[in-house]
Amino acid sequence: MYTRENAPLTPEQRKHLDNVLANSRIEGYEITGQNLDDVIRIILGEKTPDEIRDEILQRYGVTPETTPDT
Repeated sequence: MYTRENAPLTPEQRKHLDNVLANSRIEGYEITGQNLDDVIRIILGEKTPDEIRDEILQRYGVTPETTPDT
């Protein structure tokens, strides 16, 4: 699991991470280790936001809804 200290981020990516965390705190969200890891994986391009969303839903036992092609 990534932390702010061990994530292989460039200075620009680290600044982006700090902005995301600050905005989340301002909005009243509690930042957990898992949240931080999720954000870092998106910033590093390891996962897309959609993939992270699906992982979060699965953590809480919710199956992501799929929309049939029309």
